[in-house]
Amino acid sequence: MLKFKTDRIAGEWAETYPPLRGMILALEDYARRVHGKKRLTITCLHRTPEENSDIGGHPKSLHKTRPIRAADLRIWGWTLDDLRDLKYFWDERLRTSNKCDFVIERNHIHVEYET
Repeated sequence: MLKFKTDRIAGEWAETYPPLRGMILALEDYARRVHGKKRLTITCLHRTPEENSDIGGHPKSLHKTRPIRAADLRIWGWTLDDLRDLKYFWDERLRTSNKCDFVIERNHIHVEYET
């Protein structure tokens, strides 16, 4: 089951771009089936321009769009090999165009769907 860091983020889930929502659900399902108990937790969906600026987000961040076209996923306890496997699954099975991105950052994964 997909987890959300806060109730606010859970409420924003319905405002997430449907193709991105489907890709995140497929990614979570794959992670659970292949990597067992390791879960993905959505830690960020929408940001106001002020929130984005406060954290040093990219000025053209897709977190600021409606519908929401970007998500950050927490990845505690994942090895680098696990993450590479997850990225491979994204690239080979989920990515529908060059406008879908999966970036492994320090302690989370950033995914986005640009139109």
